[in-house]
Amino acid sequence: MSGGNKETKVLVGALLITAVILGGVYWIVKSRFGGDFRALMGNQPTPTSGNAPSGNAGGGNGDGQTAQQLQGKVSGGDTLLLKSQSDVSRQEQQAIGAFAEGDYSRARKLFAQVLQANANNPEARIYYQNANLLANPNAEVYTIAVVVPARVPGDRNKAAAILRGVAQAQHEANESNPQINGKGLQVLIADDANSLSEAEKVARRLAASENVVAVLGHYTSETTQAALPVYQEQQVPVISASSTSDNLSEFCAEQGDSCFFFRTVGNNQANVDFFSEQLVSNARRAAILYSFNSDYSQSFQSNFQTLFPQYGGTVTQISANNLSQPGFDAQAAISQAQQQGSEGIVLVPDGGTSAASLRNAIDVIEANQGQLWIAGSSALYNPETLRELQDASMNTLETFVTYAPWHYTTGCQTPGGQAFCDGANQLWGTRFLSWRTAMAYDAARATIAGLRSLSGSGGDIQQLRQTFQQTLSDPSFEIQGATGVVAFDPTNHNRENPPREMVRIALCERLQYGLVFLPLEYNTPADAGLSCS
Repeated sequence: MSGGNKETKVLVGALLITAVILGGVYWIVKSRFGGDFRALMGNQPTPTSGNAPSGNAGGGNGDGQTAQQLQGKVSGGDTLLLKSQSDVSRQEQQAIGAFAEGDYSRARKLFAQVLQANANNPEARIYYQNANLLANPNAEVYTIAVVVPARVPGDRNKAAAILRGVAQAQHEANESNPQINGKGLQVLIADDANSLSEAEKVARRLAASENVVAVLGHYTSETTQAALPVYQEQQVPVISASSTSDNLSEFCAEQGDSCFFFRTVGNNQANVDFFSEQLVSNARRAAILYSFNSDYSQSFQSNFQTLFPQYGGTVTQISANNLSQPGFDAQAAISQAQQQGSEGIVLVPDGGTSAASLRNAIDVIEANQGQLWIAGSSALYNPETLRELQDASMNTLETFVTYAPWHYTTGCQTPGGQAFCDGANQLWGTRFLSWRTAMAYDAARATIAGLRSLSGSGGDIQQLRQTFQQTLSDPSFEIQGATGVVAFDPTNHNRENPPREMVRIALCERLQYGLVFLPLEYNTPADAGLSCS
């Protein structure tokens, strides 16, 4: 018995020593990275109710995996979000494994190898930068988060486009000297599954962090609106590069000087004003088809009903106008529009919050066969549109235009745009950049400017967030971004004078699908400097 007691005492002593060591490691890491320890070192999925989020008919990804089945997740490098498990390479698996184990030097080396194999990988580039910072025990960091629908298959390309903009800005900040007030920029990637309920949960998790100063996101107006009350209540600055609904402007205006929401993309009222002026020269009578369950689509529709008549247009009324309705009849919509004397149709599908909306809008374009002029919102400025129309007739293509917040052919010619496109070409190997990439880059650049204002600021995370918000809210705040000067309206934090384009589809055999979106000012792709032979 005495031998057993001795062994027990040794075992208990060993356990106590182990607990002390682990506790010490935890508090060292926690003091360095604040509340992001869990996000960086072990994703504990948030529970999900399993209920379908409002306005999400089937999840909107079209492949049988609904957004409701995906739970919000946050990663700083220990989890890959943009890829399905079956698509993850051995090198990628080793890299996230090393990161999860806290072997940041090895993780940095492995993520560098991943980028050598595929430079056009924004998630790996962000994680490489994070690992590079964490590998230095003396490094100090600012932490931000970017929220995208990373694991919804139908939204992954959009998520990747946003991450490229953020990754490029992070790369530039961390490779500069002296970085941001001598601190590196650490980026967490959060996935809200394009679900309203998960967006709110992700917002609560980020807001509770002891170290996340600001958030970039969310992708759709609907998910941003679901998360915004949380950010506002917890005073977390949030900058969206893609949410355009005017409900967000109204929410911000109600907060007065203490609104924590900003955006680098134009709001719907400003966008629709430009859109209406462009449309009326080709169609003075137009019917509008939109997604009834989308805040973004409803906001666009409401503005169009008001603004199009101000330019001399008439909005015709038809009953077959709900693009989010399963079983939508495209031919019936065209026939009704013609019966009402319409010369054009406006299509406003949602941003992926319903499964049928984009497909129904494309059905209208295909069924139209050049009979009416068709103008689409920015949701149709989408590679999916080119893929679906690659076999369409010239009549179909020549009578379709769509709104674009930014286009690389014109955007890369401005001073800020040229620097952005040159940097992107070095990182990603292409200048064919999405508007989401450009707007996300500018959102990240505005965020970095906000972080620079924290130089010398002490205090807790709430004080840092408040100082950040005050900097971006200042009427004199502005930065030169990829898409022009970024400044915010003091009354509602909308982007002042955002860029905007109307584009059409032109033939370009050398490019994917044999088609390219082209600003209306160019007669041919060659005029825009594109080689299509």
